[in-house]
Amino acid sequence: MNSGFSNILYLLRSECRYSQRKVAGDLGVSQALLSHYENGIREPKLDFVIRVCGYYNVSADYILGRTDEKRSVVIPRNTEEHRRIAELAKRLMEILDREGDDALRAGVARYFAAAADIAADILEAPEGRYDPMRDAELKTAEAALRRIRRPL
Repeated sequence: MNSGFSNILYLLRSECRYSQRKVAGDLGVSQALLSHYENGIREPKLDFVIRVCGYYNVSADYILGRTDEKRSVVIPRNTEEHRRIAELAKRLMEILDREGDDALRAGVARYFAAAADIAADILEAPEGRYDPMRDAELKTAEAALRRIRRPL
């Protein structure tokens, strides 16, 4: 039995200070069945797992013990932007696989981490002050990547 699921199910109910009777009623199962799920005696069907995720507003990965993050970040997958990013990432990975150079991989990772940090800061706080040091960090990562690729 999946003890991760049963423990997490119990902890979520306890955090909310809900009784088994309340949760069982809200989720449309008997109190005895909920008790069996919480104690790992029985495993639930997928439809119950989905209801629990909605009820507690947590991701399936969290309820199944696959991550400590309660909620997932949802990336729209059917957008032109998503398709373009996926194509670029695939192309980049093909290049890195072909090169087989660990220093090059590390340089690319540093460059992307700097760019992602800047983008996240802008998205999270668009009214925030411009920080030229962030641009310098990105340009430094770019310069290091160029040196790895074309040593002087």
